Amino acid sequence: MHSQTSHFRLINALGTRAAEMRLPPEEEHSANRFHKDMFLSGVEKIIAVSAFPFPTQAFLLFFPPSVSWPSLTPTADCPQSINGLLPNAPP
Repeated sequence: MHSQTSHFRLINALGTRAAEMRLPPEEEHSANRFHKDMFLSGVEKIIAVSAFPFPTQAFLLFFPPSVSWPSLTPTADCPQSINGLLPNAPP
């Protein structure tokens, strides 16, 4: 976690410095270009995932590892066919 904090501090320092330079948006080292490049790189996905560490102690308190999770695959077949759902379906 410490290395992640260091990386975010570095990104914040670079963004602050880019904003302080007050370059026009089309410049290569402008704040606009810096932030656009950061989001094109997918950094927002890293931030979103890191914001919710999983599993936490609170999570394990309410959902202990012995709890079995329901399956996401369907376990029963549909009793109707597509012809029964569409009354005017061509043969």
